[in-house]
Parts: sequence; C-alpha cells; structure tokens
Amino acid sequence: MYILARALNDTAATMLALNRLGIIYYVRLMPAASLRCHEKHFFIAEGSQQFIPVYNITLACRARNDKERAIMEMNRALALAKFTDVS
Repeated sequence: MYILARALNDTAATMLALNRLGIIYYVRLMPAASLRCHEKHFFIAEGSQQFIPVYNITLACRARNDKERAIMEMNRALALAKFTDVS
C-alpha cells in the first residue's frame, strides 16, 4: 500500500500507510522499525496532522526504553494537541 501510494503521489494514503506500518511494527515488538515509519509520517504531515505521528513516536521511544526522547516527544504532542481543532 505504501509503495502504491508513493507511486500515485497520494499524500494522505502515504501517511495512512506509514501509520499502519508503524503500528504493525510496534505490535510485533520492532520499535526501531516502528519509529522510522512514524518519523517518515511526521515529515510528510502538516499542521494538525502532526499530532498522531508525534504521539506514536512517543510510544515507539518508550518501547525502545529511550525515556528522555519519549518525554520530549510527549511534550511536543501535548503542545500540538493544544492547537488542534477537534470540533
């Protein structure tokens, strides 16, 4: 799905595929691969779309036992959440 989305230059589908791949890697206890997917997702996302990859980066960092980065990323996620319109 990711390769097809990239080939079609479909940004939304690319972000969705990266998010799903990151979650699959996380569930399969592959936090380094999960982190790479969520970081790619973050660099593609804009504005309010950045909350999800940042939050997922936090989870991947916790799974890698990188507590300092997890705290930094969680603070960034909280800052993004303040400015995200949920209505």
